[in-house]
Amino acid sequence: MKYALTTLVLATLAAGDCAADNCLRALRATQVPGRLGDARDFCATFTVGSVAATAIPSYAVDACKQNQNGPLSVRLSSACNCIAAT
Repeated sequence: MKYALTTLVLATLAAGDCAADNCLRALRATQVPGRLGDARDFCATFTVGSVAATAIPSYAVDACKQNQNGPLSVRLSSACNCIAAT
């Protein structure tokens, strides 16, 4: 029980640091059936190594383009960290 509570608190704290920009919104778009699960599957591979550009889902490429917040890879990494925390 203590472990579960600690995990919940840490996940809540980590999620609290996430800014819901268009990239993160696209990954966790709950109005699209299955999107969050697909994003979690993608993020599980993206955050452990290099992923071919063709393997990045089109919704992520469109929403996470390079902008003032950084390049595609940085924005996706940030959003994936937030997806893992929720």
